[in-house]
Formats: sequence, C-alpha cells, structure tokens
Amino acid sequence: MCEPERPFEYWEQHHCAAYGAAAEDGRDYYRYWREEVWDARLLPDLDAVATRGKYCNFARGLTWSLDDYYRAEDFDETDAILQRASARELAPAQHARLDELILANEHARLTLNAIVTTGIPEFEHSQALLDFRTAHRDDVPLNRIGLFANETRFGDITGLKSAAALQEYPLPWVPTALAWRFRLDPEDAGLAEGWQALSAADVARWELMRTDFQWENPYDGETYPSQEPREKLKNYDGIGWYAIEQAMPEGFAGREIHLYFGAVDESCWVYVNGQLAGQHIFEQPNDWNTPFEIRMDPFVDPEKARQGIRVRVEDRGGAGGIWKRVWLVSRMP
Repeated sequence: MCEPERPFEYWEQHHCAAYGAAAEDGRDYYRYWREEVWDARLLPDLDAVATRGKYCNFARGLTWSLDDYYRAEDFDETDAILQRASARELAPAQHARLDELILANEHARLTLNAIVTTGIPEFEHSQALLDFRTAHRDDVPLNRIGLFANETRFGDITGLKSAAALQEYPLPWVPTALAWRFRLDPEDAGLAEGWQALSAADVARWELMRTDFQWENPYDGETYPSQEPREKLKNYDGIGWYAIEQAMPEGFAGREIHLYFGAVDESCWVYVNGQLAGQHIFEQPNDWNTPFEIRMDPFVDPEKARQGIRVRVEDRGGAGGIWKRVWLVSRMP
C-alpha cells in the first residue's frame, strides 16, 4: 500500500524471502493455491458461489460447495512442497515461520474433510479435527484463522460441536432424523390411550416437528408443522409426543445402545417398542438444557427392521419440547 507502483511479483518475492533458503518453496506453495485453485477453479465461478450463499454471501456459498473447488490432492501437493522446504537449512526464525504454514495447511485439510464428508464417517473427521485443535489450541496460526466464527454462524458445519459433546462414546455416532412425528396431548390422554405403543402407520398421520427447535418456536424454513398446530403451540405448556421408527446400525453389534438427547424442555419419558426405557425428570434448574442418555438395547426387537421410539414430553414453563438433536450412541459392555 505504501508503494503501489511495485508489481505483485516484487511483493511476492519480498514476502517469501522470510523463508530463507526455502523462499522458492514458499513461493511455490502460495502460487499453487492462487493459480491452481483460485485462478483456475474459483475465479470463473465467483458470481455463482455468491448466489449460492444467498444474499451475496460468498463465504457461505463457498462453505456449502467446498468440494467443488478443493480436493484432497491439493493438500498432498502442498504438503510435498512444505516438506521439501522443511528439509532445507533454515535459521530458527525461518523454520518457525515455515512450521506455521505446515500447521495451517494440515488444519485446512482436516477442516475440509470435516465439512464435505457426509454420513457416519463424517464424525471420524470431526473427531480428528477436534483432536488437532485441542492439541494445538495455543499455537498462534490457529488463533489467526477466522473460520471458527463462520462455523458457528453457518451451523455446526464441521461437526465439532457434536464431536465435543459425544467424544466419550466410541464411534460411530448416528444422528436420528432431524424431523420426528409429533402430536399435542393437551388432555394428557396419550398414556391411557396407548400412544406409546402406536404402530408406525398410526404415527405416520401425526405432524412433523424438528428436534432442534423448541415447540413454541418451530423452524420457519419448513412447511411443517402445519399452521393449525403452530397456532396452538404458541405459549403452549402441557404434554406433547414425539415418534420415530429407527433402524439399528451394524456398528453397534455387541454394545449397549443409548439414545443421547441434547436437551429436552422439560421432563420426558422414553418408550421403545411400547416399553418404558427411561425418563428424564426436570428437578434441577438446568435440567431443561442438560444432555442425557436413555439405554434402549434391552427393549430392541431383533426381528424388527426398525424400532418404534415414542417420547412423551411435559413442559410446564419454558418453550417446550425436544430442542437439541437426538443421537444413537453406544458403550462397550
């Protein structure tokens, strides 16, 4: 900015000189990302990426389409460049600067893996990223990265929040469907009428309700639940039921199987195939916001492809309902 008449190449050389004998390697590293990725892949698509992110949010659009522009092979190439640089005779300060690049490059690889991988394996990548950040929490390069704010702003896109919450359980961690069947029970008649044992066909007629929003504030971005229950749910305190048909993953064979509830406002009773598997009663001030687990494998029917899970929720004051994601997790016996 002080000498704008200088060409870019001058400043590129000036910057890379900080790597001493590895200056050319540093230049090759930066040029790879600029020429092979930015110029060749991203630059022609800038408008499309911003449009994809809605409201011209380029960062969000890029996050939602990272695997269109970044590949594992890119990090193989850049790692090779950095390792070549690391083998050179460098002064301590030059090596320290290079080590920052190596650290940042590996962090970027792990972040990409955690964001773009879908299905159960994604949490292996989330766990790897969590372990890496924990091991390097005090390293300066990671503290300079602005991605962390975007991860929060765009949702749990790396799965790190889930990994932090579930790390005491062995993989795999299996998220249940985001939307469960839902029915209000203002007269508290469900138990007497046997709702806990209703068939899949019976509960299929219920409304859908997301399990990551409290029922008084259902998500506005979906067509469900319909307008009638939305109106009834405003300031609703009372009983509501959730239902889902859940397959058991093969990776849980020989383990104790638990339903992990991120949070329920306030009390709940969990039924598996019509039998009471466990309960979480609101007793302490933070119980509405506290995760808990309910063991379910003693009630699983091995002859059934899917297990009927019904949850009766009682809310007496707050916004009510299952409002943090429900997972299938396991413990070794």
